[in-house]
Amino acid sequence: MGRHRKYNSEEERKEAQRKWSMDYYKRNRAVLQAKARERYRKKRKKEFKDVVHQYLYAFTSRYDKDGDPYLTDQEVEDVKKVWALRLPSLGIKQKL
Repeated sequence: MGRHRKYNSEEERKEAQRKWSMDYYKRNRAVLQAKARERYRKKRKKEFKDVVHQYLYAFTSRYDKDGDPYLTDQEVEDVKKVWALRLPSLGIKQKL
């Protein structure tokens, strides 16, 4: 003989899960919001670095009239170093 069913229908099961989720959220709201803020900051920081990287390296695949690339890989790294030095004066706290 097995145990009695706690929920007799799929709808009851979903309603119980929804209630449990809301109770959990209410109990841990501050922690969950802090984690979400940290994920957002991390994502935003990563995106800035990726955008700069993508923008600069786009010029390595473009060529001028003589067939030379607009920027070499070494020049891109040099530009990123110079930009990294200027970020604090612009009020940007992210690193490249």
